[in-house]
Amino acid sequence: MNKGIYQHFSIEDRPFLDKGMEWIKKVEDSYAPFLTPFINPHQEKLLKILAKTYGLACSSSGEFVSSEYVRVLLYPDYFQPEFSDFEISLQEIVYSNKFEHLTHAKILGTVINQLGIERKLFGDILVDEERAQIMINQQFLLLFQDGLKKIGRIPVSLEERPFTEKIDKLE
Repeated sequence: MNKGIYQHFSIEDRPFLDKGMEWIKKVEDSYAPFLTPFINPHQEKLLKILAKTYGLACSSSGEFVSSEYVRVLLYPDYFQPEFSDFEISLQEIVYSNKFEHLTHAKILGTVINQLGIERKLFGDILVDEERAQIMINQQFLLLFQDGLKKIGRIPVSLEERPFTEKIDKLE
């Protein structure tokens, strides 16, 4: 990596910049697309700057479906991305909401702390008055389905939903 690029970014960004450069090198070496894990908006911005600097095209899953955490596809100019290329599954967290209500914090805490699943494997957690959903890297769907049986004391299960049924707002 051209270390001179560091001067344009904060020191805290260096580990992510190094990872981004690894991904860019993979695309340059293989001349094939590369799909990132879920990243936050700041990381997305950094990666788009890197891709542009090194002459690669990139698209974000957020360009297809509104979300905060996105997956970015880095690719050579011949490639035309489609939403299915982002390998994201929208899962409804099914539970009885008669007496209990799931919150973003409860869901996030369960997934990260109890299941030990890294943040990069799932995207936005969407919650409204009656429903809760989570966007998941399709490759790890079974891990979530097998592990997510309770959130707090509430029994839950996951069911796939089309993105046309996505909850519009974040809690």
